[in-house]
Amino acid sequence: MTVRPLIAMFRSAGLPAAALLALVAAGAGAEGRRPAVYDVTAAGLPRYQDADVRQMTPATVTRHVDGDTFEVAIADPPHGMRATEKIRLLGIDTPELGEPLAAEAQDLTARLAAGPVYLALDFKRRDRFDRLLAFVYLRDGTLLNAELLRSGLAVVYRADDLMYFFAQFEDLEREARQEGIGLWEGRNTAGVVVVIIRNAGRDEHVELRNDGSSPADISGWRIADDDGDALAVPKDTVLAPGSTLAVGSGAGCVDTPHPCLHVSPKNIWSNSGDAAELRDRGGTVVHTYSY
Repeated sequence: MTVRPLIAMFRSAGLPAAALLALVAAGAGAEGRRPAVYDVTAAGLPRYQDADVRQMTPATVTRHVDGDTFEVAIADPPHGMRATEKIRLLGIDTPELGEPLAAEAQDLTARLAAGPVYLALDFKRRDRFDRLLAFVYLRDGTLLNAELLRSGLAVVYRADDLMYFFAQFEDLEREARQEGIGLWEGRNTAGVVVVIIRNAGRDEHVELRNDGSSPADISGWRIADDDGDALAVPKDTVLAPGSTLAVGSGAGCVDTPHPCLHVSPKNIWSNSGDAAELRDRGGTVVHTYSY
């Protein structure tokens, strides 16, 4: 019997998530099977700090690619993992090599991951490049993904908005931004971020949210894609604290509960993936987003 049917059987018996994982792991070991993956959703963790490193897959980093990507060797890979894997830190995005603070992000990752690391997964296991998406823990329970956000050397990768710890990750990014450290030093004091880009046919929009504590006048701000096309926010546009605004293009906004400003008839956001830069009136990049 595979792991998922075992989980279903134990769930029907009313066992809690932690007991399910322990029983699955014990059953797999008793039958000489490969060890179980530590799945944070199945574990039902209240916070990322509550994860059990002892149940995770140990690995050794063999090569660093950049701040959020590296290669590992796994001595005893569970089902769905290989002996060598390229890991992408789930839920975050660090600067690309050559960009400001990319070297600092890579150095921090290399320093923290110098010893054994421990892999936890969520429901989305791989990206389109076949990289394994993981929460990477250290022996003392420190979560590498979170430390990069806490230090201001990463932003939340909002295309992973369904991941288990998304709300906590957003809180860490917000704290770093309010402290003005790392990527946030000297910029985005308004606290406005790109939440998500949505498109459906010719309907598309970008959602902007004010995470700051005061109203933000975003008149004249621009949202540019990686091809150089840009949307301009109309004058007299003020975003109240905690509020979200959809900036539409093409045929108009996708269905949204938020106010919509349709600013351009041109479609600029690719269905297959794109990147956005939010720039203030002075041209300073205050936030980036990719999907």
